[in-house]
Amino acid sequence: MNDLAPASINAQALACSSAPSLSGEEKTWNVWLKNTGAGPSVAMKLTLFRADNTRVLPAYYSDNYISLLPGEERTVVVHAPSSLAGLRDVHFTLRGWNLPERDVPPTAGQRAISGQSE
Repeated sequence: MNDLAPASINAQALACSSAPSLSGEEKTWNVWLKNTGAGPSVAMKLTLFRADNTRVLPAYYSDNYISLLPGEERTVVVHAPSSLAGLRDVHFTLRGWNLPERDVPPTAGQRAISGQSE
């Protein structure tokens, strides 16, 4: 696995409206990932951070440690309680076995959720 070529991933994080849940109001983000490279991307992990680079906890991810084959894509849905301080200016980091850590800032809007590759 150490000989895997570096992965090439397109990533887009989209902030969605807050929604009620059983535990109170929640903020939601859809993070779309697509492998645009010729090789697999292995064990990618998303992490949600505030502007001051402290982790947002608790944060709940629909999937994590994701591996994608070439051309495959997936949307990860992330929820965090709206009552947490600092959720206005957040960003995600994405890293993986063959993907150096990078920042994925959220934008406004929404992309259709696709759980599998197209």
